[in-house]
Amino acid sequence: MNAQGILQSGTNFGFTVFRGMNTAPDYNHHGGWNGNNHNPTATNSRLIGGGVSLTLADIVAFSVGSNNPAIPPVGINTLSFLAEANQVYTIAIGGYRNGSWVDTIDGYRLTVSQVPVPGAIWLFGTALAGLMGFQRRKAQKA
Repeated sequence: MNAQGILQSGTNFGFTVFRGMNTAPDYNHHGGWNGNNHNPTATNSRLIGGGVSLTLADIVAFSVGSNNPAIPPVGINTLSFLAEANQVYTIAIGGYRNGSWVDTIDGYRLTVSQVPVPGAIWLFGTALAGLMGFQRRKAQKA
C-alpha cells in the first residue's frame, strides 16, 4: 500500500491498519499517533484518538518514520502487510508536511496492490494440469 500527496509534492503520511471496522463515527487525525514514530513496536502511541473502538490488539501494521526534517522518514508512505481473506480492515490515515495541521492540507491517493502468493499459483497450476489429464483419460475410454 502506498500513499501519495495530490496537491503538494513531498507530503508524508502516517497510517495504521487495524483488523476490524471502527464503530465510532470519527477519529482524531491531528493527534501524535502519525508522527515521530520510529519505534517499530506496536504501542499505545499507534492508537488513534477520538473515541475509536479499535484497540492495540487490532493493529495489523503501521508506518514508521518521523516528521522531523533532520530525521528522514523511513518507509513512511509505503506499508506492506498480509491481508487475510474475508477480513475487514480499517486504514487510518494522518498526514504531516513538517508544519502544523492548518498549513499541511493535502489530499491523498492510496494505492493498494494485491501480491499473489507464489505457492498458491503453483498449486492452482498443478490442479488445472491434473484436471486436464483426467479429462483426457475419460475421453480415451469411450
